[in-house]
Amino acid sequence: MLGARKKKKLLILKNCTMTKTNIPDKINCTYWWRINLNNTHPRNQGNNNFLIGYSKFQNQAEALDKTQCLCSKIEMFAKHGYIERCTSIEIYKKLNPMPSEQDDQLILILYPSEYKIAPNLVGKTSNDFNTFINKYYECINEKKPVVNLRPIPAIDYSKDNLFKIDKHNFKNVLHLYNWCNKQVANGHPVEMVQNFARKYMDKYFLNFGQ
Repeated sequence: MLGARKKKKLLILKNCTMTKTNIPDKINCTYWWRINLNNTHPRNQGNNNFLIGYSKFQNQAEALDKTQCLCSKIEMFAKHGYIERCTSIEIYKKLNPMPSEQDDQLILILYPSEYKIAPNLVGKTSNDFNTFINKYYECINEKKPVVNLRPIPAIDYSKDNLFKIDKHNFKNVLHLYNWCNKQVANGHPVEMVQNFARKYMDKYFLNFGQ
């Protein structure tokens, strides 16, 4: 019986291959930003005065913890040199179906050596975020690597919520399928795992295959 269970596999998508793309998911992202480039910086060449970015790509899940999501993107600005190349980075929380500078909420402005929280959010940001952003600029101003600054997320997994889609954060469709195959191999009913996969796909990877 055990041998048969080990051989049992879930093949939700046959011959699935995932190609990582840089196609932004403007509809399902939580944050977006405008990087205003410093034209005097030697790495800023060409006619672009600014760059627009989004917190989510198509067919990839965004971090469920939105503080983690925001912090990871701010870390990215330092990793890829945008902090030193910019005059400012304006970060918005999306409130409408599509990003809109007029309608969305400006939450934070980053500068090369300091930051400003939107006036209506002063005193309302979490302790985890406040600790992160202060350490972030301490590292930048002291020329230290910006690493391991993000708060450690709370882990809340139990047998009861194993198949609750909001308790998971799969990076892409292949990651989801590998997890599903493992659950079937561990003896969970195929129908239950398939149902979980369909619900997760519908919520987070809606555009897959289009």
